[in-house]
Amino acid sequence: MKAWAREIRANLEQLSPDSFSLVAELDGVIAGSCFVMGAARDGDLLDQVAELVAIYIDPPRWRQGIGTALLREALDRCGREGKEEISLWTLSGNRAAQVFYERHGFKPDGTEQVHPVARAPALRMRRPLG
Repeated sequence: MKAWAREIRANLEQLSPDSFSLVAELDGVIAGSCFVMGAARDGDLLDQVAELVAIYIDPPRWRQGIGTALLREALDRCGREGKEEISLWTLSGNRAAQVFYERHGFKPDGTEQVHPVARAPALRMRRPLG
């Protein structure tokens, strides 16, 4: 099983009542997913802030609009569920991801940390909903 597919499985196993996972399927094959926590895990954010924990797209499917479709659906769903904002963490060195998120209205909020899994510098980005 590919590493990104293992991440999808792990995220599905972590679902809590206020969290959700979306899966994109093309021709009967999983092409990607995203995982959203109903309340951000960061203690300095209010309960009305959701957290985009992960978006995974099968690399051969990159730049085909799958990530955009998943993100738009996640943003819409968070808005429908009454969330006012959504946050995410991305690696500081991953400029491509930052550009993707910026295109969708996310902005760095100045908060940084060492990513617990990648053990690399990460920055938090946030976007209002609605």
